[in-house]
Amino acid sequence: MKKTLGLFYFITILYGIAAISIDPLIPIISKELNVGYDRIGLMLLIGYIFSLVSSLITGTLCDRVNIKKVILAGLAILFLGFIIFGFKISVIIFIISLILQKSGYSSIDSSMHSFVAKVYHNMHAPIFIKIDIMFYIGSIISPLLISFLLFFNIPYRYAFFLFAAVILILAFLLFLNLKKLDIKKIIIENQKISESEESCGIPAKKERLNIIIILCCLVMFFSMASLSGTSSWFTTYLSTFNISVAYGSIGLSVMWMVSVLSLTGFLKIFKRTNEITILLFGGVLGIIFLSVAALSTNIVVKLVFLLLHAGCYSCFFSMLTSIATYEAHKSKGSVLGLIITCAFSGSIIFQPILGYFAQYLGSGSVIYVLIAGYFISLIFLLLLFYFLKKKHKRMRIMLRLRKHEAKMI
Repeated sequence: MKKTLGLFYFITILYGIAAISIDPLIPIISKELNVGYDRIGLMLLIGYIFSLVSSLITGTLCDRVNIKKVILAGLAILFLGFIIFGFKISVIIFIISLILQKSGYSSIDSSMHSFVAKVYHNMHAPIFIKIDIMFYIGSIISPLLISFLLFFNIPYRYAFFLFAAVILILAFLLFLNLKKLDIKKIIIENQKISESEESCGIPAKKERLNIIIILCCLVMFFSMASLSGTSSWFTTYLSTFNISVAYGSIGLSVMWMVSVLSLTGFLKIFKRTNEITILLFGGVLGIIFLSVAALSTNIVVKLVFLLLHAGCYSCFFSMLTSIATYEAHKSKGSVLGLIITCAFSGSIIFQPILGYFAQYLGSGSVIYVLIAGYFISLIFLLLLFYFLKKKHKRMRIMLRLRKHEAKMI
């Protein structure tokens, strides 16, 4: 089982490298394709739409078919996306590559999280955090790789042939490893444990209509929309202050490094607190940091707080996914597919909006769209806190009643 998790981590690192590699290249791709930022935003929109659909389909499939097949199918799609992007770029090739890469990873992401949630019963939160850490590690490596290629005038597309080769090797190793595991048996045993817990006081939920899951989805939508927007338009925003793409890529790498350090810290303190407390702390502090970055006229102060704000939101994906998964007993795959879809769908709305603002109001205006997204997510986060507190209070009362009944017997 440890080998399977290890391969999941390597796959996540690789996708972190490949996915973030496109973000700092937006100004260069815009020139190569001879299209404006508004059109680039629409192309990214197309990729995220397919990502959304893939995530929804994958989540449902994970509850109905063998998860092994779903994971391997996602890897095959991702492999094709890397290969295509390695060829001479054109508008069509760029769009097809985005569709395959986004669809492939959203499929892998949903199926990996579903695998962990079903196999590691009620112990999945730390693993979700570690998966996120691996993605951020890939995000650190990626801009440094792009900077290296740009400094030495090496065509950036060659890197994607390397990504394709590595994903092929990882897919083969994962196939051999999953072949040895009787996943169906493990899932059935955990299902019995879950049903036993429900009979001991944890009420069964109408899972996808559960208010806690709905609020998790809304917080995920707005927070991830802004965080992915920060990554996608980071170098574009800095170009307003005459910072080149090569140096902006290094800054983006540092931003993800801050996220890794922050997420590692959250993992250590997680045992002493809970998801919602960490989320509230990060949400409030993150808005303050980004607002300082937006209003400051000093480029050093602006950069420092722009980097720090990303660390505050680094835990949102894993923590919100964890809360939603704990609410699901019989349809973990579908609920995971739903909340991961919300993470991707936020970018669907925000990418063209950010592209429009960058094109017509100036690159510096995108930061105010990001602040608005984070602020809306904080409102829903406060509602989530209220309903979680209400639920836990009700559960404590139920447990006391059961203890009292047991004494009476």
